[in-house]
Amino acid sequence: MPAICSKCSAQLEPGANYCIACGHNVAEGIISDPVCPQCKTEYPEGTNFCTKDGSALVQRKEFVPRCEICGTIYNDDTNFCPLDGGPVSRLPSQYAGRMPVHGIISYPKGSLANRFLACLLDGLIVLVFSIPAIVCLIAAFAKDYNGGSSEAGGFYVLALLLYIIPIVYSLIKDGLGRGQSWGKRVLSLMVVNLETNMPCDKGKSAVRNLVSAVITAIPFVGWLIEPIMVLVTVDARKIGDRAANTQVIDVQYFT
Repeated sequence: MPAICSKCSAQLEPGANYCIACGHNVAEGIISDPVCPQCKTEYPEGTNFCTKDGSALVQRKEFVPRCEICGTIYNDDTNFCPLDGGPVSRLPSQYAGRMPVHGIISYPKGSLANRFLACLLDGLIVLVFSIPAIVCLIAAFAKDYNGGSSEAGGFYVLALLLYIIPIVYSLIKDGLGRGQSWGKRVLSLMVVNLETNMPCDKGKSAVRNLVSAVITAIPFVGWLIEPIMVLVTVDARKIGDRAANTQVIDVQYFT
């Protein structure tokens, strides 16, 4: 794969120090022996970002051999931990402060107080988005009550269409921006996809929120299941998070 300019993405000539397209000094910030920390794809010198997932590349020597169970660092020639028998995998040194668990980066759980406030904010946002649908529904009831059934039908349809907006937001909200609903963004929280160690996308967001919504729809018992999971589990992951393999964390812990 040919080297590309980190500024304009133009293809570089072999051995070039400056980009012929924009004049950028490509020697600045060159990563020797670059590799993607996410997908482990190797790139030629001069490449700074992975073309597959957009991750910033790191030097291969920055990968640290660590036990997947206890997190102990070993030499390059160690494949299994003598303390617990866990496999030793290579992770970038930027994750040295996090304990890997079975090949997945483990994050400290997000602030429970902030999660509660973010949930309230998102609930208010959903309520605001629902106002047009509620207004149309009230108008439909009024028309129906006064005998204008034909006009009422139009308002019912419009109310149904407008209610799609809050429903869609409720599903994909955690896939907005860097895995942040608007409520979580205010409280400096984010949702991370534990499979890729990247911010949650809209698909994962839809899975986690749909599963939680189905559980919450169970009268009485369902209302308590997800809050209890957040409170009693070590990583504060509700069932929706486990279904989507995601976790809510404080932004400060994501690099």
